Formats: sequence, C-alpha cells, structure tokens
Amino acid sequence: MNLTHTRPDPAELLTPQECSFLDRQVRNTGRYAVFTAVDLCVALALAIWSLVDGALGGTRFALIILVLLHARANLKQHKDAKLMGKLQQLASRS
Repeated sequence: MNLTHTRPDPAELLTPQECSFLDRQVRNTGRYAVFTAVDLCVALALAIWSLVDGALGGTRFALIILVLLHARANLKQHKDAKLMGKLQQLASRS
C-alpha cells in the first residue's frame, strides 16, 4: 500500500473564471481597507451631525447602522482577500 501524499496542482482545481476572480480579489485588497475607513468616517460624521442636530431618530439611526454594517462587510472582504493572496503565493511556490 502506497501512503505517499501528493498535492494536487492548484491550477487543476480552479476554473479560469475562479482564477480571474481570485486575481481580482487579491488586486483589490487595498481598496477594501480604504472603503472600510471611508465607511467608518461617514458613519461617525452622520452620528455627530445627528447628535448636534438633536434628531437621532429612527431613519438616521438605521442609516448609521447600515453604513457600519457595510464597513464590516468591507473589512471582511479585506481580510479574505489578504488570505487569498497568501494562499496564492503558497500555491505558486509548490
């Protein structure tokens, strides 16, 4: 019985569309960090404006929450893209 483990070639596991998606995600890693920072600044500005204006009502509060959720999604995209880049480098070494 042969128990040697051979790694499959990553190029064989991914379709061309998946490879292009992976490349695009890795290229956009920095953009996701910028989008996160911008979303946080917008949410903070909206919160400050609403507090100064004295109208932190339902609609403005919901908008601030939505912007914060968008920032969280962009942060997750940034982390995932960084991980994809590391995996891509690891695959290119083998």
